[in-house]
Amino acid sequence: GEPCAVAIQLFCLDERYEMRSVDFLPVIFQLFPEHDFCILTQPHDMPEFPLLSHFSRVSPRVRTTLPQELYVFHKCALLQSFSVRPVQQGDFPAVEQLVAPGIEGRDCLLSDLRHCLDAGRDTLEDGATPITSLVAVCAKQVVGVAILRDEEEVLYLRSHFNIEDFVYHDYHRPSEHGRLHHFLLNPIFAPFSKHFLKEVMRLTHKSCLHYPVHSQALPAAKPHTVISTVSQMIPVRPRRQVEYQVESLGVTAPLEQVLQAKEPFALYHINRKLSLEPKISVNARVVVVGAGDTGMAFLETLVFSPHLCFNNLCLVSPEGMPWEHRGPAHSSLPQSCCYWPETYRQLGLKTWINVVEGKMASIDREDQCISVCSGADDTQAAMVPYDYLVLCTGTQFIKPAEAKVSPHQLLFTINSEHDASALLEWVHSELLQDATAGGVVAVYGCSLAAYTAVQGLLGSGLPASRVALVVPQEAMSTPPSSSSCCSSCSCFNDPTVDQRVRAVLEKVGVKA
Repeated sequence: GEPCAVAIQLFCLDERYEMRSVDFLPVIFQLFPEHDFCILTQPHDMPEFPLLSHFSRVSPRVRTTLPQELYVFHKCALLQSFSVRPVQQGDFPAVEQLVAPGIEGRDCLLSDLRHCLDAGRDTLEDGATPITSLVAVCAKQVVGVAILRDEEEVLYLRSHFNIEDFVYHDYHRPSEHGRLHHFLLNPIFAPFSKHFLKEVMRLTHKSCLHYPVHSQALPAAKPHTVISTVSQMIPVRPRRQVEYQVESLGVTAPLEQVLQAKEPFALYHINRKLSLEPKISVNARVVVVGAGDTGMAFLETLVFSPHLCFNNLCLVSPEGMPWEHRGPAHSSLPQSCCYWPETYRQLGLKTWINVVEGKMASIDREDQCISVCSGADDTQAAMVPYDYLVLCTGTQFIKPAEAKVSPHQLLFTINSEHDASALLEWVHSELLQDATAGGVVAVYGCSLAAYTAVQGLLGSGLPASRVALVVPQEAMSTPPSSSSCCSSCSCFNDPTVDQRVRAVLEKVGVKA
């Protein structure tokens, strides 16, 4: 069809007047009245300038290699009649038209809106919680909707998340906390999303808004939908919980609202003070290779920077996110003491990170990109560009070049859950199903991974008499009780623990 966009090829303005750069936009559309959009691109490593605060950033498609960011502005965003007001009975058809049938959670949003219009609260079965709905209007047309409820779990949020990093609860009454359930705004007016949030807090007399993100299925009661303003909110770090002995504490035990068990979720927060503080967008492409504790801690630090918003974070790992594909073979690998599955769900890192499942094969420093191989035989290659590359591959076991394995023997290196699954599948098909099969599975090493591999083999049903733990020669050169052995070869760093573990292995029948 006919072109409907005009592109800004060159933009230059004295920094003393750059806050008035928006004055160019009305003139542009006066010169091109038949065009509806104005687009602008800039390199990833350049900081955003004030004009871009009026544009909407377009998220790139998967596997795109374009070296620039795309920003779009619609001429309707020049209208000065954008306002927010409480929802009215006549707004339901307009909201129903705004929420397109393809939007996830459409039925939940419309159901909550109907409850708000009919009774102003949930049904008695759902606790009769008050519901507040507001709409954004521009040129007498509904362009956005927000639905929130009173926050009923303030104590739970305070005990499970570090909200005190952003707000002093002594200055905020419980009634001033609200939970955002639905927030939808026409993409044309995306630059007004923070203004929409500020108006929601002003009209509902709320000083704090919370939004939970569930990694699993949505809760059956009072579900939430994906909101379009999560980038304007602040992610809140989870708080490590104390395991209380409630029976022994008696009346001094924490309240039931603090101890209640809930499905882990990530939390986003905004308050009046934060709504007045701008967030700096960082478009630099940061690629992290490796999903170990070091790589995840690095990404966590970037994501939880309260005044920075990293738009192009990428994680390259053969298994994807560490908690996504956990199966029975996970017990054959050492467990992380820093990140548990519940911790990943509370962090909600996948909201900000693009995950590429594959192995890094090569690095092209001149073109600043890496080659990632995926597929069963690692033949499918893809290029991932970067501005900053962080290598956190960690220590990996490899097959020694001088190792000679006969055709009747197999040599496994356990570096991931996929490798552990391959080992257990072979044990099940070759050793457990065939009653006449003989042989011993030997585990070589003295690290924690060797002991967890023995645990996985025993858990698969393999008899202990057919499992052998082979300790390296340097570990056998010194008696187990010697402190030098534990410091250099043993993973326990304690002679007593090392002796106990070996005694347990001998007791169950594992050859060591």
